[in-house]
Amino acid sequence: MHALRFLEGYRGRFLQCDGYQAYEAPANQARPEGPWQLVHCWTHVRRRFVKRSETDASPIAEQALRQIAQLYAIDATVRGRTPEIRLAARAELAAPITAAFRPWLEAQLSRIPRSSRLAEDIRYTLGIWPGLTRFLKDGRLELDTNPVEGGRELGHARLPDRHLQDERGEPGRLHR
Repeated sequence: MHALRFLEGYRGRFLQCDGYQAYEAPANQARPEGPWQLVHCWTHVRRRFVKRSETDASPIAEQALRQIAQLYAIDATVRGRTPEIRLAARAELAAPITAAFRPWLEAQLSRIPRSSRLAEDIRYTLGIWPGLTRFLKDGRLELDTNPVEGGRELGHARLPDRHLQDERGEPGRLHR
């Protein structure tokens, strides 16, 4: 409910955030502008696999991190470029990686104990997959919330660890 109150009057199209369930309600709320599209954060996913790699020395987590690193390497080559250039590079280079990554995650999930932390991390990743891959459809969107991590002015409010993008894909603007 707090998220809905905070977002009152926001007319942007995208809500960029981690996979916290509280964002589902605002995203599904009926609005004249249409529903918000959730854009999930690859950094939040990456952190989970880093922890599994460090804590459990998991080769599966290591491989997941290598695949995620490829996405970041691609995005680094087009950072600051036009949305059209970013979208073209993502379509050519990042889309095949994500297309292979999802079935790979599903296969790994079937090989490990359901109750393991790694299984939980994989289920988290798969559960937010549409929002994770939304950056492939719009060159204005970011791969993660890092550009606005730690809070950003939104009107008169500060937004720690919750991030918005306006209809142009720019972070931190509330349009009233």
